[in-house]
Formats: sequence, structure tokens, C-alpha cells
Amino acid sequence: MALSEWPDKFKRDSGHEPHDFVTIDFEHSMFVKVITDKSIGLAIDEFGIDVEIWIPKSQVGGILSKRGEWIDSIEIPRWLADEKGLEYDE
Repeated sequence: MALSEWPDKFKRDSGHEPHDFVTIDFEHSMFVKVITDKSIGLAIDEFGIDVEIWIPKSQVGGILSKRGEWIDSIEIPRWLADEKGLEYDE
């Protein structure tokens, strides 16, 4: 892909508006396991080593959670939820 070409997920006719946020309600609370300069890592439990989902900080709507917190939901753009296979209500 040439540098001047946008990936399909960013094209307006792809059905994804860049600022169309959805709320992801997790079936089970997620533990904020890791926070880096650019992303947050969510895990199912606090003692395991696996991070289930990485979310770029720049894509989180609202207030960012702190490391060590449990969250029941997160607000992210629809395109990112679709890309990560996360379910949300229309």
C-alpha cells in the first residue's frame, strides 16, 4: 500500500465514522493490568500474566481508568470495537 493511501477502516464510505463512539459492556469485569505511554491493557484477572485486550489511550472516550482498577465498560470508537471483535448495543 502506498503511503498516500488510507486503510479501508479509515475511509468515510467504509461505514465507520472516526468519532462514532460505542460503549462496550464487558460480560465480566476487566482488570486494568498495564498502562503504557500509548495504551492500556485489560485482563480477566489481576494475578494472571495475560492481557486480553490492548486499547490505545488516544481512542478511549471519557476518563482513563488507573492501573489496578476493575472496569465494567469502556467507551471506544465503533471501528475499533469492530476491529477487536468487541460486542456493543446499536
